[in-house]
Amino acid sequence: MKVLNETHVTHDITVDQFDGVVGNITVDNCLSFSNGELPVEWTRHNKALHISVRCHDHILVRVLIDNGSSLNVMPKSTLLKLFVDEPCLKPIIMVVKAFDGSKRQFVGEIDLSIQIEPHNFGITFQLMDIKSAYNCLLGRLWIHVAGALTSTIHQN
Repeated sequence: MKVLNETHVTHDITVDQFDGVVGNITVDNCLSFSNGELPVEWTRHNKALHISVRCHDHILVRVLIDNGSSLNVMPKSTLLKLFVDEPCLKPIIMVVKAFDGSKRQFVGEIDLSIQIEPHNFGITFQLMDIKSAYNCLLGRLWIHVAGALTSTIHQN
């Protein structure tokens, strides 16, 4: 019952994989990833870890999980897709340094409710006027609040 009440597993998990999850939780009350959960490419992939989320009755795909970022960032173009009023934006005076060394200023900050099955999270996003391959980026601020354990090698 503890496993069923406290653990979220994907619908496409195999019986053996589920047995491993149950075993890990009941033995030492922690989660781990196994070699059986590795993608087909094994460890020879360079994929970013991204998920889909729900926000304002919209599904946002390609949400990057980035444990290298200290912020939760959303491009202004993503916010416009959500039809959120700009008056909800809070002014923010902060400049960040991008990985290429350039300095970028935030457009503002916004609090949004994001559903990542099966949980809802109130997330503060820093809004930037940038072109991005991702709809938003969830950094360590969200990872820590969610208690998420990420593995880019396992894509989980």
